[in-house]
Amino acid sequence: MARFHLEAGAEIETVTPDELHDYFEGARNAERQRARGIKFRRLPPINGLVTASGIAIGGDSVGTPGQSTTQLGPSGGHLWVPRLISVNGLASGATPDVLNMQIFGAADSDFSWWQFNGNNFAYTFGKNEIWLEAGEYLSFTSQGAVTAAVGTRIRVRGMLQQVPIELAAELV
Repeated sequence: MARFHLEAGAEIETVTPDELHDYFEGARNAERQRARGIKFRRLPPINGLVTASGIAIGGDSVGTPGQSTTQLGPSGGHLWVPRLISVNGLASGATPDVLNMQIFGAADSDFSWWQFNGNNFAYTFGKNEIWLEAGEYLSFTSQGAVTAAVGTRIRVRGMLQQVPIELAAELV
């Protein structure tokens, strides 16, 4: 601490420039350490084919003939927070193909969390809208009649944040 002698005879202590620098450098280093765990990633691509029975990609469709066997979800100790998901290959028009997004492995896996269609094929999400925990996977299934031709490739792509579970509060 730097000391100054005042005319009234009182002494005060102040922070030296070096001490102030050290304090802020320590705070910056702590913030860097915390941020190291948060990663921006591209959603691993998954594909599916339109079949006579519709479209089923990922999650609970694993093992369905002609469909993707990719399970898209975070590893243990992490959350995935989708920021953008895009689905290409759906038919557009007055009655577009509709694809529901489920989170397979969650307590209510048959619940649809979002819906894509051939006219609105990409959506962005805020940081507290949708997340996946370890053991959960994205799944996409068609709703209603599919007008895209049988054999049409449906592609799902996206961007996400991967966050260690202990940093989940940073998303608030």
